[in-house]
Amino acid sequence: MLRKSNMLLRLIAAAFLTYQITSKEIATSDLATDVAIITSASSELPCSSEDPEYEHSLRITSDVKFFWKLEGDELKGSLRYMGVGWIGFGITDASGSMVGADAIIGNPDFAFEDKMSVLKYNIDSFSIDGVVPMQESMQTLQDSSVTQGWNMTVLSFSKLLKEDGEVEILSSGNNKFIWAVGDSNTFNQKLWGSFFLDLSNCDDDTKLEAQKQVAATMIMEADVSKGLNKKAFVIHGVLAAFAWCVCAPFAVATAWFRRLVPTGWIYMHVLANVTCFFMTLLAFIVAVVATGTNSTTSHFSKSHHGVGLVMMIFTTIQVMNGFMRPPIEKVSIYNEEPEGIIPRSPRAIWHAVHKCSGWVLIVLSIFQVKSGLTLYSELFGTKSILPIYWTTLGVFVISVLVIKLTMVCDLSSKDDINEEPREGFATSVEFSNQRGDDISDLIT
Repeated sequence: MLRKSNMLLRLIAAAFLTYQITSKEIATSDLATDVAIITSASSELPCSSEDPEYEHSLRITSDVKFFWKLEGDELKGSLRYMGVGWIGFGITDASGSMVGADAIIGNPDFAFEDKMSVLKYNIDSFSIDGVVPMQESMQTLQDSSVTQGWNMTVLSFSKLLKEDGEVEILSSGNNKFIWAVGDSNTFNQKLWGSFFLDLSNCDDDTKLEAQKQVAATMIMEADVSKGLNKKAFVIHGVLAAFAWCVCAPFAVATAWFRRLVPTGWIYMHVLANVTCFFMTLLAFIVAVVATGTNSTTSHFSKSHHGVGLVMMIFTTIQVMNGFMRPPIEKVSIYNEEPEGIIPRSPRAIWHAVHKCSGWVLIVLSIFQVKSGLTLYSELFGTKSILPIYWTTLGVFVISVLVIKLTMVCDLSSKDDINEEPREGFATSVEFSNQRGDDISDLIT
């Protein structure tokens, strides 16, 4: 009768969690796996441990599992993460808040810096700067270690249950534990959560309640932390996409096809570049503000952030450089043009720099859009639209190349039927925008 009752509770919990996951518009593989764990748990002993060093274990998510054993007035614990990154475990009050909690954090990279790789920390705020190591006199952990394999990080420790100035761990009764893991050994957070656990009385009901609490906490935290920033990141993406998927390609196209609009291309080119600059500036500001208000992400912790800063600087310089274009020079054209590709005039040097920096920005923008779309889908569990982007980019590149090739062939056929130039030389000639204002348009 008791077994049937427990199975009924698991089925109800599974249905509840499934409803919560599907109704919250959040795709989290961990939560889905938790449901599978709950429904399949009937064949396992409650909180059983497959590691003989520990008496009990509790699967928190599909990737995180906690092992423990009570030894007198000490807790011998091990938090194991199926992934590579820093790892932390702690005790907090009944609210489950990280702020005010006592944490044990392990980072394997600290060993290479002649630092202790496992320490106790006070968590004073949600920011990384608020995670502060405790005083040396309070570093009382025994047998502490953090190890990493190719896809596993293990934090092990022995901690006194009651210590001055710290939240007490109860040997009997519910404790509120917290945990967190990073996506690398640098302190940027990937996942975190909290759960109630009675260390001395882990039965089916305790295990079920702990897993329900973990899943509910993850849903709630995802809604709170991501819901506040999702709109901001959508705005950031729309602004950046308009800047670098519309304005920048249009600016490049007007320069490439300036012969089609010989008198108006320069105005369209400038307008597109200036618009791209302002859209990039707005997108940059939105991203900085959104990241600053999100406690789980630090500034410039990812390559997308760093490349975005570089592009903001380069775009500013590119626009300023555009308005500093040197005036047209008067040059003498002889039948014999000097050999070499090094530009000799300020206008030619400016043109080379402007052109090269423009292409660098275009290449960086392709990486930035790709990494941005990937990052967004990972953060919010949405389906990636990268295939649409790559398809659109491919169509644009092919179209541009076809039009350019057509123009080159057309110009070549016209040159073939032109008369041979007469011998002699021309005197002073002034170039203008009628042919595109490009040093490559010099004709001998």
